[in-house]
Amino acid sequence: MDNQEGIIDYVDKIGYPVVIKPVNGKMGRAVYANIKDKEQLMTAISEARLAYDYHEYLVEKYHAGKEYRIYVVDNKVVAVTHRMPANITGDGQSSVKELINKKNSERRKNPYLRRKLIKIDSEVQNSLKKLGYNQNSILKKEERVFLRDKSNLSSGGDPIEAMAELSKEVKQIAVDSLKAIPSLPHAGIDIIVDPDSNKNGVVLEINSTAEISFHCFPVQGEAIDVPKAIIDYYFPESIDKKKANFYYDYNRLLEPLKTGVAEEVKVSKPLIGNLYTRKYIVTGKVNKVGYMNWIKNKALQINLSGYAKKIKKDKVEVFLVGSNKVEVEEFESLCWKGSKRSIVKNVESKQIETGLDKLIKFGFEVII
Repeated sequence: MDNQEGIIDYVDKIGYPVVIKPVNGKMGRAVYANIKDKEQLMTAISEARLAYDYHEYLVEKYHAGKEYRIYVVDNKVVAVTHRMPANITGDGQSSVKELINKKNSERRKNPYLRRKLIKIDSEVQNSLKKLGYNQNSILKKEERVFLRDKSNLSSGGDPIEAMAELSKEVKQIAVDSLKAIPSLPHAGIDIIVDPDSNKNGVVLEINSTAEISFHCFPVQGEAIDVPKAIIDYYFPESIDKKKANFYYDYNRLLEPLKTGVAEEVKVSKPLIGNLYTRKYIVTGKVNKVGYMNWIKNKALQINLSGYAKKIKKDKVEVFLVGSNKVEVEEFESLCWKGSKRSIVKNVESKQIETGLDKLIKFGFEVII
């Protein structure tokens, strides 16, 4: 990036339009697409130097067309998502700013997009200016305006499930791209499809650590379970097995490792066989006296999962799941005992059907 004249000379050789992006970037940061002339190129270089800390950039030929993220697992396309750049659609009454706010309100309802909102930055303002609009402009009904050239979801793009619309030829391009890296069994392939022929496409990137959440939460189309495809690849012996309703809180498990508090984390053993559940409603002096943490420690000692949750000032709910019926039922005596500072006045035992119809987290947690 320091060799500005070298960049200009190279662009002159490959021709405009071009794309500039950092060698080790992510989430669309510092990516400048569809640069059409030297003036725009100089502006992009200046902005990149001022706003970002990347030192090495790639200069590529820009290809027009629809962009797709194709996820390939073991030579099979398992998901296709069209990533549409940030956009709004007019209603004939609302201003551009109001339409962006409405779009963001919808994005907040999506578990994946709720923090990936459309921000009115210089790129958005420049896009509007090119179209002769500003934040106060009123768009015609059904008029769609694209606010960015790049399609990154982190900057306001829309994930649209698109398996059916992608041609078999382009899907094969994605599969062949993955085959070019023998050590990589699965990856996300970014492809631009030729607007004049849906059988042709240009590979932009092969993402070995591609984000997969947006395949599960599209704004249009069916959710695709990419995590399942990856797990089935690594553990084929479990494909036809009955799945348990238990899960680990992966982020919480990693937290002590990331913060340096611990060098090793041990997780609870998985529960197998018949499962038994019980709920205890405990009344008394059971809050802010170490009662729930005491219950948690006792449950973990005998490999019971569940939670202790505050219901009222003087009431706690204890929910237990275990593979040993006797241990689950006899836990009532521990609920009566409690911590040193607690005073238990009553324990109400409630039987729960053993057929669990909801997900249960492995381990035991305290819910305040």
